[in-house]
Amino acid sequence: QVVSGGFDAADDWIAENMLAIADIAEGSVDAAIAKLNASIEACPFPEQKKYFLTTLAVARLRKSKQDEREIENAEADLEKLKVGTTSPTERGVVSLLFAHAAAAKKNRSKAEQYINEARTVVSAEDFARKRLEREIVRRFQLFEPASQPLAQAEEQSRDDAVFEAEVELLA
Repeated sequence: QVVSGGFDAADDWIAENMLAIADIAEGSVDAAIAKLNASIEACPFPEQKKYFLTTLAVARLRKSKQDEREIENAEADLEKLKVGTTSPTERGVVSLLFAHAAAAKKNRSKAEQYINEARTVVSAEDFARKRLEREIVRRFQLFEPASQPLAQAEEQSRDDAVFEAEVELLA
């Protein structure tokens, strides 16, 4: 039986999420956000909805560079995601994305708290998550006693590194 949107299997929804990730990677963040919101509404599979919410939070964090209000939207998506998050790996991802949002809002202590939470559940062998942790710490100069403002080019470079690590994590 075919459910709404012509998707009849969980794999179809995973493919839809992968297309949204490709849109984000290509810079079509608004298109990805629209797709992801529609998919969250239509998808009958709770596990796949988690993927959509994670991808949506990453898209909103990327868009927040142009529209700071998107940070609040990303946090709202992460709060929804946190409810159904059970595995250590999932909790680690949510904590890292919350750390990114907190750091973007210049709440260093909260960002560091989230990083420390992620460190309790993300194994050293989980290279994608460890890379994301490293890039967030580097970009926002967390755990440093006296951080200095970054030059614009360096800030952009580090933002791009965080974004690439987030997209790698999604894929």
